[in-house]
Amino acid sequence: MIFSIDFTEIASHMTRKSWQFFNFNRITRRLMKYLLFLSLQLLMILPASAQNHQLDSLSAAYARAKTDTSRVDILIELGDLYAQNKPDSELFKARQALFISRKAKYPMGERRALKQMAEAYQFMGNYPLALQFYLERLKLDEQYLGSEEEVVTLLSVANLYLSEKDFQQALNYAKKGEERINRGQFKDYRWYNDMVFSEIYEKMNNSRLALVYDDLAYRLALANGNKAWLGMSLNNTGNAYLKAGNLPQALRHYRLGIPYLLAGQNASFLCESYQGIATIKFRSGQPDSALVYAKKSLALAIDRNFSEKYIRACELLTEVYKKQHQPDSALAYLGKVVVMKDSVYSQDKEKQIASLTLTEQLRQKDLLEEKAEKDRHRTYVLNMLLIGLLIPFSFLVSLVMSKRKMHPKIVAFSGVISLLLLFEYLTILLHPAVERWTDDSPFLEIMIFVAVAAVLTPAHHRLEHWMLTKLTAHHHHPAAMPPVQPPQAETTADSPEPLL
Repeated sequence: MIFSIDFTEIASHMTRKSWQFFNFNRITRRLMKYLLFLSLQLLMILPASAQNHQLDSLSAAYARAKTDTSRVDILIELGDLYAQNKPDSELFKARQALFISRKAKYPMGERRALKQMAEAYQFMGNYPLALQFYLERLKLDEQYLGSEEEVVTLLSVANLYLSEKDFQQALNYAKKGEERINRGQFKDYRWYNDMVFSEIYEKMNNSRLALVYDDLAYRLALANGNKAWLGMSLNNTGNAYLKAGNLPQALRHYRLGIPYLLAGQNASFLCESYQGIATIKFRSGQPDSALVYAKKSLALAIDRNFSEKYIRACELLTEVYKKQHQPDSALAYLGKVVVMKDSVYSQDKEKQIASLTLTEQLRQKDLLEEKAEKDRHRTYVLNMLLIGLLIPFSFLVSLVMSKRKMHPKIVAFSGVISLLLLFEYLTILLHPAVERWTDDSPFLEIMIFVAVAAVLTPAHHRLEHWMLTKLTAHHHHPAAMPPVQPPQAETTADSPEPLL
């Protein structure tokens, strides 16, 4: 809806003889609505523009990247930008990052790529593949026992099992996550862990334990001053009290949490809170209020495409209209439930087909990447072979030049070039091995190359001096010539006798 200011109305008020009819409040409200609309439009445009700028800058940085590790880091950042809005694009970037990480033996990049792939599949509704990549990530995390990444993966797996309604497995992984948190003192993850436990126990109809973990999560949120955590904790507490049948406490916690959820624009939890209040009002014999909150929940579910919450809201509205003896309205919402369930079923089939198609596309992309990598390796080997042949050829040229009558500086220059080629070639050969030994640590790489330079530099100077001496020796020490004899005077009969 676009708000507009009725300037003709303002003018008509201005022409009245009495100012008592001029409604300042009404005009002010319209101005505020117009400004609010413009602000919302700007808030929608600016993030999209900023995201496009980030995508462009990261793509340019990827093109300039020199090492595999930096390429992986950039691909992960690109995947984060695509998350939720374009999960298929996120999946492509994560798969590419995984391929490069494994080739370069970059474990941190591999772990991050696996997590991103699992999250993308989970968002797309393909829980089996999401679980597969989470478990692959967990195998790598277990090599770094006590790490924060292991805690995150364990809780993510628990959440995934919760989505699949496998509560026992969800509980097992949540307990593993709690044990790692207690052992490693990772306080930042305690709230998340408590929230996972509260949801598991609430779904298992164990309201007592659900409320225990809800209280722990609420206290942590309060201590951290995190309003988003407060809203979600209060919503979960309301759910637990509703399951326990304590309607007054459930209503109180829902109402306390709604302002925080509205401030944080948390549509998913807000939809749950509205449904909870609608259920409470319906059970309390207040059908009109139940209709209001059920319709609020339905509007959010439609706006954000929450299929399960949409079905629950329509079921609530069906129950309320049946209670009010309005069969037409009840039948209309019941029809929406049937249509949505059929749609969800067909969407699941479409997701499975799309997932298989995407998996095949990724496999073909992997084959292309593998072929390109083999081509790059072949080109690298040929280049190194060419340089390897060039070095003895350069020494041969220097030797031939030294045997000919050429200026000593030219011979010396060719010898220096030959030695430089040899030592730079050795450095290039050592670099990949050094990267593997040091696990791409810049500090260790510098230390090793400094040590290598400390050995090669004196050796280079000595070899250079020896070569120049050998190559230019005949220029500085020419072959010995026979001594020149002084001319002897010729004697004749007419010449006088030499004086004694």
